[in-house]
Amino acid sequence: PIESHRRHACPDFVSAEKGGHRRGHAGEHAPARQEPRRVFPASVADGVTAALSAVTEEGGTGGKAVLDGYRVAGKTGTAQNDQGAPHAWFIGFAPADSPKYAIAVLVENGGDMGSEATGGRVAAPMASQVLSTLLLGR
Repeated sequence: PIESHRRHACPDFVSAEKGGHRRGHAGEHAPARQEPRRVFPASVADGVTAALSAVTEEGGTGGKAVLDGYRVAGKTGTAQNDQGAPHAWFIGFAPADSPKYAIAVLVENGGDMGSEATGGRVAAPMASQVLSTLLLGR
């Protein structure tokens, strides 16, 4: 299992996302996955994708999330933290034109960059590494 703050993502969940069944906490099977449905017009989705893609293009705050051969769409962020250095984050999906993967990276307390951390400096490169592994196998 994958652990994050004492919570586990079980392999059963991954199996469910690939069309299998997943078990609940007591081992029971969850209902089969429903087909996706459109909740707003395609033109709105296209506009949001274009805006999020601009974030990772030259001059955008998420440029370090760029991936050779693929358009990545995303959003960076930096959240103030009363306890110390800011939290840095990146959310996105790739390929932007035909999404296969969605990603969210949160680096608490700025990681190694501390108070100099931003989502574009810290979290976007991490997202790029994960997406590279998923899409390019490296």
